[in-house]
Amino acid sequence: DLALLNKYPVDANFSLDMKGSGTFKDPHMKFSIKISESYFKDFLIGKGYIKGELKDKKLSVKGDFLEGMVAADAGIFFSDILLWDVNMEFKKGRYDFLLAGFLKDVPKDLSTSLEGNIKLKGKKNKFSMNSKFSLVSFSLYGYSFKNNGDIVLEFTEDTFKIKSLSISGRNGDITAAGAMKIGQNYNL
Repeated sequence: DLALLNKYPVDANFSLDMKGSGTFKDPHMKFSIKISESYFKDFLIGKGYIKGELKDKKLSVKGDFLEGMVAADAGIFFSDILLWDVNMEFKKGRYDFLLAGFLKDVPKDLSTSLEGNIKLKGKKNKFSMNSKFSLVSFSLYGYSFKNNGDIVLEFTEDTFKIKSLSISGRNGDITAAGAMKIGQNYNL
């Protein structure tokens, strides 16, 4: 029922506990959120929790989502230059809802498995991303693919890099490497 979140395809039932003190200029606050159920585009994705603290202009948050399958921690430092970082770890398991949420008609053979991590950092309006997945496999419409090694992707300011990507299946192989400077050039 939060209007700010209405544009996102996520729905959840949760409870919030928050305690705070201090001044508006320098608040000290602790909070915890217990997610009793959550959905992504009508697909049940489970329970979780989020705990955080705002102290000395730094917000620190830790969370556990999808029945413990995804762990995340984040930090935001509120100053003249907004600094933030997010680290997410995907434990080995099925993440079918990730593909299902983007398909109009979900095939009966849909299956998606992952294991890896994503790290994001930001400073003002610039950000960077590093990700490494040791397991990526998916099946849909009679096709199945699995990675042959680590899949490593990076994004820094305006450059997207595919460090390594190799997946194969019964009907073919896909490999890619290279870089793409957004709106300027690419070498893939």
